[in-house]
Amino acid sequence: MPFASICRERGRVARAALVCSLVISAALPRAQVPAPASAGEAPAQDRFRSKTELVVLQVAVVDGHGKFVPGLREDDFAVYEDGKPQTVTYFAATSPPLDLMLLIDTSASMVGRMALAQDAAIELVRTLKPGDRAGVVLFSHQLRKAHALSGDFAEVESAIKSAEAMGATAVYEALYVTLRDLARARVDPGEQRRSAIVVLSDGEDNRSHVEFLDVLSEARRLTATIFTVLPGPFPDAAIMDATRVKPNAMFEMRAIAEATGGRVFTPATMTDLGRVYQEIASELRHQYWLAYAPQPSPLDGFKRISVRTETHPGLRARTRSGYYVGREARSR
Repeated sequence: MPFASICRERGRVARAALVCSLVISAALPRAQVPAPASAGEAPAQDRFRSKTELVVLQVAVVDGHGKFVPGLREDDFAVYEDGKPQTVTYFAATSPPLDLMLLIDTSASMVGRMALAQDAAIELVRTLKPGDRAGVVLFSHQLRKAHALSGDFAEVESAIKSAEAMGATAVYEALYVTLRDLARARVDPGEQRRSAIVVLSDGEDNRSHVEFLDVLSEARRLTATIFTVLPGPFPDAAIMDATRVKPNAMFEMRAIAEATGGRVFTPATMTDLGRVYQEIASELRHQYWLAYAPQPSPLDGFKRISVRTETHPGLRARTRSGYYVGREARSR
């Protein structure tokens, strides 16, 4: 249903100007909302006088078996910032278009496994809908932006197929640059879009000029949901050899994913990649879209967010862990 129709059907006149003129970037953690226009004034979308800001959340809800739960309503959700309840000012059960970046490790450790990685990534692209966009970054010791965000999925598939395995691994550098690029990837600043990153790597970064904490900090500043995939070491392995993925790498990749409301996957073999990418596709189709206007804070720093489905205590909601305010939010 078109966004304008959603606004009319909700029948909330006091909120309609806020919702229908909502100007948010799925790659930015907070967004300005224009004030309603008075009679004879320019339309609200042309004026940005209001200082009201929204914190925008992409939320996945799962049951006790890990299956995604559709059909929830705004009243089912409770949002907390630093433990204090917040008022949801916008809710949508149908998610806006998606910007999806696929990061694929093309280091020497992927020799013999690249075809399986390419097939899984292509199948994920084929689940996208008209209006969605996808892009590809291939990384080893060098970063190659194989294809910018585009709705031409055939071209994106060709970029995925161009991957060849060689060299070392700079996964943090690839993530950091991609996060920055997503923040600048807005063609129309008035269009609502979600953003997500799927990064496939063995997790053993040995060439980045960017540290883990830099990537984590950047991920917390943006709204992109990050999924990290750490596959088993050989395409024909029966059991994943956990010693091939360094414990600190596993921790760091998990921390990045969970800070953004995403997940880390550790498929036992590369042949399980198809299932993993299908699960990611399902989650992206079932995300809820929430926003709230926080109270002004006199303190700079990180504000922690939690979302609960209090009307359904057996369900679990996943979203980003928080956002920065003040100098921290503007430091990059």
